[in-house]
Amino acid sequence: MDSIHRRRPHNGYPIPLLAPASTQYASVTLSGANAGLKINGTNYTLIQTVAQLDALDSHDATVLPGTTAASVSGNYALGQNIDASGTTYTDALIEKFSGMPAGLDHTVGNLTITSTALVNNNPVSNLALIGQTTAGGLVRDIGVVNANISSSATVVFSSGPQTVYDNFLGALVGSNLANISKAYSTGTVVGGNSGGLIGYNGIFPQPGVFNTISDSFSTVNVTGATVGGLIGRRRISQDLSFPRQRNRRLFTRRKQRRIDRLRKQYECLRFLRNR
Repeated sequence: MDSIHRRRPHNGYPIPLLAPASTQYASVTLSGANAGLKINGTNYTLIQTVAQLDALDSHDATVLPGTTAASVSGNYALGQNIDASGTTYTDALIEKFSGMPAGLDHTVGNLTITSTALVNNNPVSNLALIGQTTAGGLVRDIGVVNANISSSATVVFSSGPQTVYDNFLGALVGSNLANISKAYSTGTVVGGNSGGLIGYNGIFPQPGVFNTISDSFSTVNVTGATVGGLIGRRRISQDLSFPRQRNRRLFTRRKQRRIDRLRKQYECLRFLRNR
């Protein structure tokens, strides 16, 4: 009981036990047919199966990307861990999300997305659990485990056919503008400008407009041109931070060298200023 604070009744009314702010909570499973969820007065629609995830944007992710996909808005939450094994998808399960998906510390496991198709003479991009997110959204408390994401196609050039890999692949989000908190991923990703969690991240730099990624990590094995362990490609605004990740690269080697140079310049200027 060391982690629980007991407090005396106040004015005759009992005060409930309070856990410290640093307490880690387990996931909550809401798998019943009539289960519901409300967070801070906001109702959430519960997702229980991979079929329900795929149906949110009215587009079947086992066929080529189509114009039927709708932008998904609203508040959704995973009611339990979801197993996506047994099906090879060719597109993101949700092509575009502008709402507030909450994982409730659940996972989407064994998601396989493999595309060899051409769209407008290019391989398919933005492959992930969520293809694209919009600014102002929040993706939180979710894991994508044992994912296998890849996109390549044979393109015939004047010099002959070549295998081309497309951009912005990640386990969680292909192209991200939303805030992300407490998310993680494992598995493999193969594609250009791709990352373990997010393929491309960033809002066009302008004062006061940015998104954040916090308390998140990835152990995905990422291969391709211009890739990163967590994010494949990102915009750096005027406000810079220098995060570190043990035994994993957050950025591509080229971007990491640039950040290291900026860090050294900053430390040198700070030293000269304090002399």
